[in-house]
Amino acid sequence: MKTTFLTLIALSALAFSSCKKPYTCQCTVTVIETGFPDEVYTTSTTINNTKKKAKAACEGLNSSTEFFGIKQTAVCGIR
Repeated sequence: MKTTFLTLIALSALAFSSCKKPYTCQCTVTVIETGFPDEVYTTSTTINNTKKKAKAACEGLNSSTEFFGIKQTAVCGIR
């Protein structure tokens, strides 16, 4: 009986935990300027959250900008 009660408490604690883990968000950034070779580099950061929220936050970093003929795009995803 005591073992069953302790098992139920342990399972309840697991059920209500948020399962936050560190996820690596990696972005590939491409810079395109007319007349120059394309520059491609990567950057990464760690997001501590649930997988669903970490993925949404990481994909929220996707961007595309253009300024004076220089175009920069960033494509991000959980790795």
